[in-house]
Amino acid sequence: MYDNNPENGWFVDFKIDDRYKVLNNSADIHLRYTDLTKDASLCICESWIDTTDWSHSKNKQVGNREDWIPTIIVKGEYKSTFAGILEPYEGKSNIFSIKRLELLPYDKKLTAGSCQEADLSSNVAIEVISTTGTCDYIIAVDPCYEKKVICHIGARGQDNRNNSVDSQDELEIETDAWLLIVRKEDGKLCKAVICQGTYVRINDIDIKIENTEDVSDIVEVKFTGKTYSIGY
Repeated sequence: MYDNNPENGWFVDFKIDDRYKVLNNSADIHLRYTDLTKDASLCICESWIDTTDWSHSKNKQVGNREDWIPTIIVKGEYKSTFAGILEPYEGKSNIFSIKRLELLPYDKKLTAGSCQEADLSSNVAIEVISTTGTCDYIIAVDPCYEKKVICHIGARGQDNRNNSVDSQDELEIETDAWLLIVRKEDGKLCKAVICQGTYVRINDIDIKIENTEDVSDIVEVKFTGKTYSIGY
């Protein structure tokens, strides 16, 4: 199957075949992929694989084996940035919604179509809301993009599809990090992980990474109200 213009946020769910019986017989294991790539086409097909190397008994080859497995091909434009979420789960998905968010350049006065604004297309911001209401905000910035980015997350009301999802306060996240993950639980900031960054601002909370000579360090931030602690 080929689709030149798939729906935004399309997903595919693979049911895992426990061929070698390593799991409990009642295990219902899945792998779900949600694609968030912009201006991409989709092809669903099969791929041939050689599984002979997986068929040894007492260091003795059992025989030649092959198989066909489901395959997804996502084709983007030149200089595309591919984005998606993989979720392994058992029985039922734990994700309520996945959404790609827009990023702004640090200098909001940049005009549309400018070089710096065009570079933003290689940066990605994603919102993942679990079925329990936990929210993860993931910002991944192209290392070639040398500006800070801003992600504005507007206030959202309760979703009619699931009354268990609490309304989310409005957030504005600004950072120079290459990778930033911010988590909210019960509507409150809970923790953040910063990779290759020196600065994060979440609304009126300013986080500066100091006392480190290597900005490639992964830094964990834990929030208590509007205060926070940093662990290196």
